[in-house]
Amino acid sequence: GNRFFPFYKKYPYMAVGKLYFTTFSGGGAYCTASVISPNNIIVTAAHCVYDTDADRLHSNWVFVPADRKGVAVYGAFPATGYAYLTAWATAPNYNAGIHLDMALLELGNNRAGHTVTYYTGWLGRSWNYGYVQVLTDIGYPSNLWSGSLFTYINYAETYGCGTDRLCWGSKFGPGASGSPLIRKFR
Repeated sequence: GNRFFPFYKKYPYMAVGKLYFTTFSGGGAYCTASVISPNNIIVTAAHCVYDTDADRLHSNWVFVPADRKGVAVYGAFPATGYAYLTAWATAPNYNAGIHLDMALLELGNNRAGHTVTYYTGWLGRSWNYGYVQVLTDIGYPSNLWSGSLFTYINYAETYGCGTDRLCWGSKFGPGASGSPLIRKFR
């Protein structure tokens, strides 16, 4: 086979993508999201769904797995439902609710009639692990390659940085919000 096969078309990279949406003020934006279940559920940052500072909901979410320079290799999947914590929405501001900054979106089929997991599989999810972990972060940071290529940080060590908060070193900037932290990356 071709040893230069595009890695973004391989698992687990292909289960990560860009989540495009319309902000409450009408502008276009994106975050990173990842497929976490066989039921076509993605996870992202809650501020990509609901702006707690403005107390307003964003709209028109479309997930593009393995987005590469704006090309939808596997198609685009519209969100058909969303969920975030009530405590996120009622937080007085972003900083006060940052430990709650997580949302789930349910996806519909692409134009070919397929589910996202038909193409990507899913990463899964885990919880109740200690604060110190060795994780891999995959995302679309706008400060690196203008967000057109995703990158990853292999073996980022996490640490506790407050009540219910996990921190790690990263060069990722805006656009990488919602990036998965993958345990046991292979």
